[in-house]
Amino acid sequence: MGWGYRMICIDRVVNYSGALIKVTVNTANDTICGEILGHSDILKALEVVEKHGGCRLVSENPIKIVSGDGGIEIVVEPANFFAKMFWGMAVDKVKESCKA
Repeated sequence: MGWGYRMICIDRVVNYSGALIKVTVNTANDTICGEILGHSDILKALEVVEKHGGCRLVSENPIKIVSGDGGIEIVVEPANFFAKMFWGMAVDKVKESCKA
C-alpha cells in the first residue's frame, strides 16, 4: 500500500472570501496530479481522493488528508487570521467529506 510522494502537484495560497489558506498537494505521479488539477475547489479534489481508496484525515491543524492507496497527500494550513478564526468549520467540512 502506498506509492510514496514523488512530486508536488499544487503549492499555493488560495483566497476563500478573505480567508487565505495554503494548499499543498503531493502525488505519486503526473497522472494523479492531472486528476487533482482538474478540480479548482479543494472539496472537489477530495472526490478524486475518494476514488483512490478513500480519504483519511490524519491531522486537523494543519489539515492533512491521505488517500487510501497512498498516491495523494493534501495539506491545508491557515495563512491569515481570518482563516484561523474559521478553522474549526473547515475541519468539520473535511470530516464530512471524508466521512472521518
